[in-house]
Amino acid sequence: MFSLGKNTLEWKMGENYLNRYYSDPEIKVFEFTHRTYRWWR
Repeated sequence: MFSLGKNTLEWKMGENYLNRYYSDPEIKVFEFTHRTYRWWR
């Protein structure tokens, strides 16, 4: 996490950061996925 000010934090979402998050045992990960079968007929 990175501080953007007194009351704000952010998570970087670039590939290098994501790889670090996945390999860090202290970070709990859950993912939502979706799949579009038909957008138009």
